[in-house]
Amino acid sequence: MEVLPFVIIVFIVIVVIAVAVLLFGGWIIVSIFRLLARGLFGSSASGPGRRFASPPTPFVRCQRQRCHANNPAGARFCRRCGVSLHGQPQPLRHVAMW
Repeated sequence: MEVLPFVIIVFIVIVVIAVAVLLFGGWIIVSIFRLLARGLFGSSASGPGRRFASPPTPFVRCQRQRCHANNPAGARFCRRCGVSLHGQPQPLRHVAMW
């Protein structure tokens, strides 16, 4: 049994573990720093994209009694139940069955 392949495998395993520890440790340190910054400076320290809430989008409420789901303004059908939002029933398409 040669010692060299065993030493190489042990070295690779140690390097992989060290990289994983460094990445996880860095992630923990950054998370703690963000938590402290958010606690000290408020929510504005959590990043430039999170300062302002997105503008409310207009929606259409489904008229079905059991659904009442909010749908985007341009939607033709309800996201939850599939009922037409324009009040007119859609014509059924019949397909030929052989």
